[in-house]
Amino acid sequence: MKVSVCMITYNHEPFIAQAIESALMQETDFDYEIVIGEDCSTDGTREIVRQYAQKYPDTIRAMLQEKNTGGKQNFSKSLAACQGEYIALLEGDDYWTYPQKLQEQVKLLDVHSEYSMCFHNVYQESSNGRRVDRMERFLRSRGQICKQRITLDDIVRGYAVPTNSAVVRREVFPLPAIVSRSAGSDRFIWTVAAQRGDLAYIDELWAVYRVHDGGVFSGISAIDKLQHLLKNDHLMNEMLEYKYDVQLRRRMADRHYQMAKLLLKDRQKRSAARHAWRCFRNHPLHPGLARLLVKMLLR
Repeated sequence: MKVSVCMITYNHEPFIAQAIESALMQETDFDYEIVIGEDCSTDGTREIVRQYAQKYPDTIRAMLQEKNTGGKQNFSKSLAACQGEYIALLEGDDYWTYPQKLQEQVKLLDVHSEYSMCFHNVYQESSNGRRVDRMERFLRSRGQICKQRITLDDIVRGYAVPTNSAVVRREVFPLPAIVSRSAGSDRFIWTVAAQRGDLAYIDELWAVYRVHDGGVFSGISAIDKLQHLLKNDHLMNEMLEYKYDVQLRRRMADRHYQMAKLLLKDRQKRSAARHAWRCFRNHPLHPGLARLLVKMLLR
C-alpha cells in the first residue's frame, strides 16, 4: 500500500460525506486506502461512515471505536491501522479539492528522499462560506515570505502547516510518548518530521479547512486556545531538550501577553496581571508589555 489516508471524525454529520468523497476522487497510479476512525459520534456520522465502508470495501476501512476515546486516542488507533508507506491526513470536517493532490505529493516525496513530509496551501472557510488564503494570511500577519523548504527552526518558530494538506513518511511515526500529554498532536508531528528531514511546501490551494463552532480547536474560546498552545509549548521545549529554549520562551511570552490582554478586556485584572508577569519572566523586552502595563495601571 503506497498511501493511507488517515481520517478521524466525531460529530461531523454535515461534513463527513464531502470529506470521504474528496478522498475517493483522488486519481493515482498507486493503491491507497482510507482509514476512518469514528469516535462514537452522537449524530449521524457513524452511519454515514458505515455506509461508505460497505460501498467501498476495497478502499475504506472503518475503525468504529467502541466508546468515545477523544481526538488523540482516536488518531493514535487509526494511525496504527494504516498500512501505507505515506500517511495523508484529513479530518472529517475538511476536504480536498484537487484530484491529483496525492499523486503530486507522493511524486515529490518519491523523488526527494531528503524531505520527511510535504504540505500545501489551503483555503480557510468560515461557516458563512467565506474563504481566505490560509498561508497568505499567516505569512502576512508575521511579515514572512513564502518558502519552499521548511526547516526545524521554522517549525519551532510556529510556521503554519495545515493538517489536511500533510503527507508524511511512515517512519516519522510513532510519535514520542510525551505527545500523549499534549493538547493536540499536529505541531508535534511537524516537529518530529522536521527532525528527520526538511519539509517541502507546495504553493497550491488544494484543500479546504473549515472553521466552525463544532471544530475541536476552532470551536473553543480564545483563552482556551491560548492555554492549549502554552501547554504544547512547554512540552515541545521538553521534547527538544531545551535546545530551542529562547525561541519557545519568546513564543510563550507572546501567548501570556495575549492572555493578559483578553483577561484585562474582560475586567479580570488580577488574572491579567499574572499573565503579564509570566510574559515578563519569559521575555522581559516583549514589545507590547510596557503598553499593557500602562493599561493595567489606568484600569
